[in-house]
Amino acid sequence: MEFETLEEFAIDSNIRDTTVTVRLRRQLNHKPTRFSPAPYCVDLMVGSVSYQYYGLDESKAREATVRFLLEHVDGVAPLLH
Repeated sequence: MEFETLEEFAIDSNIRDTTVTVRLRRQLNHKPTRFSPAPYCVDLMVGSVSYQYYGLDESKAREATVRFLLEHVDGVAPLLH
């Protein structure tokens, strides 16, 4: 499998006191299957813990990234009143 990296960045987290890394990739020459219907994958890392999601479409991959950042990084969204 070959991947094209679309976006990759790292942010220092005040909540977890470590670095949070996000990588959005697209699989080249992807053929849809029952278990992998879309070509995007997301690698989310907090320190040494890694979460990988495969078979996502682009909107689901970006949504997973935003939810992950909201949970692990302070200052991504405004605070609730």
